[in-house]
Amino acid sequence: KQWYQRRVRGDQARGNSDTVTVRAPINIALIKYWGKRDEERNLPSNSSLSLTLSCGEMYTETCVKRTDARTRFFINGTEEEPTSRMKRLLKIIREHDDKHPNIEVTTHNTFPTAAGLASSASGYAAMATALKLLYPGLEGHSVSELARLGSGSACRSVLGGVVVWDHGEREDGKDSIARQVFPAAHWPELRVLVCVVKKEKKGIPSSEGMKRTVVTSGLFSRRLENVPQRLESLTAAIRDRDFPTFAGIVMRDSSEMH
Repeated sequence: KQWYQRRVRGDQARGNSDTVTVRAPINIALIKYWGKRDEERNLPSNSSLSLTLSCGEMYTETCVKRTDARTRFFINGTEEEPTSRMKRLLKIIREHDDKHPNIEVTTHNTFPTAAGLASSASGYAAMATALKLLYPGLEGHSVSELARLGSGSACRSVLGGVVVWDHGEREDGKDSIARQVFPAAHWPELRVLVCVVKKEKKGIPSSEGMKRTVVTSGLFSRRLENVPQRLESLTAAIRDRDFPTFAGIVMRDSSEMH
């Protein structure tokens, strides 16, 4: 077995030819992604900006291995049936490697799952990175694109620091990927304080909440009009390390969501 240590776009990975283990962090959106222009490809209605946390405390560790048996998923020690989002990634694998179409995925979060702390972002970022390492034939798909197919915000967790996920214009979504705007070292004094007050799963998943907003909110279209300028202003505030302006923009975007 040939073991290796390497960093892949901010994620820590180790593995051999049949097994890869990846640790990926969560990200906290400051300009939020809400609403989709394409449900199947997970293409967003607006661009978004986030901070990627370190892997020190809150992360997902995912082990993916090829298997001759059936595909299986284990989440926090419990076997789960593949979701529609998982099946998207399985379909891509099978299109590129019909000799090794099945995998076993074991994933563990160090924080509450589906409780509003971006567990799907870190989970699919880890899984996408592992698949990219395990299947060289996936050259036509970036890690960011694979992660996005699993969970939209996951594409931001494959990069560190301040990250923008571009709305994109192409129908196939190839230009709707994440890019790093500033490295974590750009503003070392900036910290994210996470207080877990409830560990139970959310009553309404984010994907369902997005659908309801698009259909029922008269303010949704207005928010989409405001996002480009807000994104530009927030980027400038981060560039200048201007915390009062930074905080004001982030809170306005949050308040608009509620």
